[in-house]
Amino acid sequence: MASALVRLHRDDPGAFSVSRLTCDLARVPNLTDLVRDHMRDWLGLLAGLVSRAQTDGDLPPTLDARDLAAVLVAATDGLKDLGGLIDTPSRARRAFERRIDVLVRLVDASSAR
Repeated sequence: MASALVRLHRDDPGAFSVSRLTCDLARVPNLTDLVRDHMRDWLGLLAGLVSRAQTDGDLPPTLDARDLAAVLVAATDGLKDLGGLIDTPSRARRAFERRIDVLVRLVDASSAR
């Protein structure tokens, strides 16, 4: 699943814009609840994928699926934000992929336990 998020960000640079726009819209008082509901739906969809991976034995069943989905989204968005601050534009994509690979390896390592 983390790999799918990486591919999404690599293949569609606009995907990150959705995350940023969502955060901005969540600060508009009359949109907060609507945006929150949509984000919860998105996390629910991802949690369903995590649950399926747990059932298939690809992820440890001891992790809460909704929490892992939230961590993966937050880590992906956070790494993208951080890269925009510390990397030059010419290095940002490669650095993002390298850092997200660390996240994937962490998730994989927890699966191997």
